[in-house]
Amino acid sequence: MRKAAALVAAMALALAGCARGPLEETAAELGDVRSGIVDLSVVATAAGGERTGFRIQGPFAMPEGEGLPDADLTYTRYVGTAEDTFGFVSTGDAAFLRVGRQAYRLPDDRIAAMRGSEDAGRRGPFSGLDLDDWVPEAEVVASPDNADTETVSGELDVVTAVNDMLAIARDYGGVDRADIEGDDAEQLRRAVREARLELVTGKEDRILRSLVVTVDFGREPPEGFRRALEGLTGVNFTLQLRLAEPNSDVSVEAPANALPYERLGR
Repeated sequence: MRKAAALVAAMALALAGCARGPLEETAAELGDVRSGIVDLSVVATAAGGERTGFRIQGPFAMPEGEGLPDADLTYTRYVGTAEDTFGFVSTGDAAFLRVGRQAYRLPDDRIAAMRGSEDAGRRGPFSGLDLDDWVPEAEVVASPDNADTETVSGELDVVTAVNDMLAIARDYGGVDRADIEGDDAEQLRRAVREARLELVTGKEDRILRSLVVTVDFGREPPEGFRRALEGLTGVNFTLQLRLAEPNSDVSVEAPANALPYERLGR
């Protein structure tokens, strides 16, 4: 009898160890998202209120085979009190940069990295979000304004989170920054005064509703961080991700009267 009880207890512990938490379950669902409407922003705010960073908004669909993605994205860059906005349009066959009302067709050498591959599998651009690695100890509570969702919060591993989001931004073709590693990563961790994550996810479907990351630096962030994230120089850093209409159909038409890329700036 004692052996049977011990066996049951051991099985229970094993099953508990295999159970996935809401962060891991939400990350798993994000990995299967191959299309939708994305709203991703990375912004740093200085003590005087000036900000630097970027925001990516719009519909997207990952490529099948060796084609390009389908996307109609708006990129906004924040520099001080100014904003610079341009568009990225991709039809699966060709890609364009939109400046104001004029579109310019991107040459092959600028879009080669955006193409899919036959052996890349069918994982979406968010499959690299290992959310359970972002927050070693998470607190889960019911969302006060929606009985169907839960809110997950906790202290953030800022280096892991930033590198994951940089990888996503690179997938969209508008941000090309290397990961923060080595001495830069250690300097970043030491410079952080407080870093928090708050995620809202469905109780049953585990589909992401929103993700907000806030980082408070006791002083200016290290050079490696500023270099990786568009030269950010603020003391407060906010990252937000929202995803609507996951795995919906996305169809994008080529802009009319597009000019060759070489005409840009003339």
